[in-house]
Amino acid sequence: MLVEGVLCDVTCMGRFYDLVEKRGSRWAIVLRQPIYETVRINAVVPGEALVLDTVILNSYPVGYRHLAYLQAGLGLPVKKDMPGLIGPEVDTLYARGAAWLAES
Repeated sequence: MLVEGVLCDVTCMGRFYDLVEKRGSRWAIVLRQPIYETVRINAVVPGEALVLDTVILNSYPVGYRHLAYLQAGLGLPVKKDMPGLIGPEVDTLYARGAAWLAES
């Protein structure tokens, strides 16, 4: 993928937080929420300089700021409330899961 004119590889790392339940005789996913751990953008050609706009980059949450940078550059909407490893968004997600388990 070309990023700021430089051919790059993009790697996203994270995990899914799933709530599942049995419905009749089948199991179903009630919620599948990605938790973003890190995203990396690396130039394909070693030593080629990739320069990102740090003001734009730093306006996004840490766990997925590089992915958000790419999405915004493509004109796509970016959600700024996705859960990362720490923060109120992931705390809310875990609380939701705990409450869901308590109701089961």
